[in-house]
Amino acid sequence: MMSEDRKRYDEIENEKIFEKNPEETRKKFERDLKYTAEKYSIKTKERKWKHEDMSVKIFKDIVETLVKEDPEVLKDHGLEALHVDFIGGLIEGNKDSVKKSFLFEIVANKLNNIDVDRWDYFARDCHHLGISNSFDHLRLLKFARVCDVKGENHICFRDKEADNIYDMFRTRYTLHRQAYQHKTCNIIEKMFTEALLKADRDLCEGHPEDLLKISKTIISEDVNDYIKLTDEIFEKILHSKSPELKDAQDILNNIATRKLPKLVGEARLTEENKLRPKIQIFEEENFGGKTAEATENCPSVQNEFGMKDVLSCKLEGGKWMLCEGPDSKDGFTATQPEYNRPEWNFTVKSLKCLKK
Repeated sequence: MMSEDRKRYDEIENEKIFEKNPEETRKKFERDLKYTAEKYSIKTKERKWKHEDMSVKIFKDIVETLVKEDPEVLKDHGLEALHVDFIGGLIEGNKDSVKKSFLFEIVANKLNNIDVDRWDYFARDCHHLGISNSFDHLRLLKFARVCDVKGENHICFRDKEADNIYDMFRTRYTLHRQAYQHKTCNIIEKMFTEALLKADRDLCEGHPEDLLKISKTIISEDVNDYIKLTDEIFEKILHSKSPELKDAQDILNNIATRKLPKLVGEARLTEENKLRPKIQIFEEENFGGKTAEATENCPSVQNEFGMKDVLSCKLEGGKWMLCEGPDSKDGFTATQPEYNRPEWNFTVKSLKCLKK
């Protein structure tokens, strides 16, 4: 929330006015809060960018570079081309085998979020932030086993490790509350985002058409464009002599000199808002193959998730319709927790959330 909107809350901070008409003041606060959120929201593309996708691209680019230098490098390490795709699947957390499904719960566990990716940044961030981490991942590994659960293999843990797993999620909550979602962190993140948006626009004014925008690097087919986008972009913009970057430089200067907007209010989610309907779709029957999650209408599962069809799905709240087309009013209505392809006899093209 930016400082220019603070005037709007002056009367709310006045205790006498609030006591005079508390209900009207509360409604005004909610209206203004919604206005500010909409004003500073950033429009995103239809297909969301995910860092896991870029990680896979970078990994495959590294492999391709090594293979060009030495065509036998994979063979020398006992690997084949299919192993490269398999590692990419581990990073993305997309299952492609029911029998070996537990392997996809190691790096990016979309089933219960217990994976080594989180353990790694827990240890890293707690160390550098000075936050205690009572979660013992080494002990948890000793009590991990692969078990058959309803015909599918999963990584499971001993019941006596329940407290240790609780500590893991508690550590995650603490990191988000004290660091990742701290008010000052959010303010600086918002300011830096605005600076990048202004620089993204201004950097291309008066330059050749082949100059790549900052925003274009994340969708570029050449990952070398993306890996050049490092933290030094802050200094590049800040110390640039280009007059077009003055607006972006002013924002970065405010960050560097700690001239930050003040937090003037916050709103908490209600119990109704906390539970959002969600559907998990799978490209194969029996909840196998590539998987994705949706929490809102999806006009095209192929464009959004890269899936040609949906052969099974799992619901976590709400009422969903699996449709043949983006604007189709007919389809298969899903209300139960799990479904398999025999329930419908058409190629699923889109998803609709019927009940929230």
